[in-house]
Amino acid sequence: MSRTAKDIVEYFPHDAGARDSDTLLVLQNRFGNNGYAFWFKLLERLCQADGHFLDLTSPLKWQVFVAKMAVPEITATEMLFLLSGMQAIDNDLWVLRLIWCQHLVDNLAEVYRKRGRPLPQKPFSATSNPFPATKNPFPVAEMLHSRVEYKIGNKNKVDTDLIILWAKTLELLQTQVNKSNYNSWLAGTKPIKLAGDALTVATKTQHQADYLLKNQRSLIEKALCDVTGKPAQRVEFVIGEER
Repeated sequence: MSRTAKDIVEYFPHDAGARDSDTLLVLQNRFGNNGYAFWFKLLERLCQADGHFLDLTSPLKWQVFVAKMAVPEITATEMLFLLSGMQAIDNDLWVLRLIWCQHLVDNLAEVYRKRGRPLPQKPFSATSNPFPATKNPFPVAEMLHSRVEYKIGNKNKVDTDLIILWAKTLELLQTQVNKSNYNSWLAGTKPIKLAGDALTVATKTQHQADYLLKNQRSLIEKALCDVTGKPAQRVEFVIGEER
């Protein structure tokens, strides 16, 4: 009886310029060499996982993952939300506690071509939410205690805490609106700045900004309150990355 072939690889591309990628610049700016190590340990684990995704849908799997990554739980949590906010890992799947990196899989195309097999495809479901609704395993309020900025080349400075804040807010909103609504109006939005209790969010078009302002502003502001633990939050919308 033939053995079923697993979709795993023993290596992945790691070019000499990898350290200059936006992902690593942000991780290293905030977490030092721990950020660098975490990213490549994560890629190694994804390569060794059948199908190239990690299923963290149980508390035990989560705790084993944290132990193998050799960082405190709060640090692992913050890094993953940051990676999700930067789209380095898939945000939709991270909501389900699955880790998937499309860029990594795309880089393995030649390996699978030589094997005569198609590339593994993005998984679209998980068995359950691994964490009880009464206990939030991702204490975002603690993550927001310090405000750190990074700068890449000539790009404007962006507060990395905003990426985590908005990723967590989008995660909550995905449980409150249907997938079609989320994909049409909320997906692809980016945080720009937080001034006092007002968060500025960038949209791709004026139509998108107008729709969110008219139809979902109160829902978004309530989600922000829930995430930050503050009684009042306001949200404004701009086109592109205006400041």
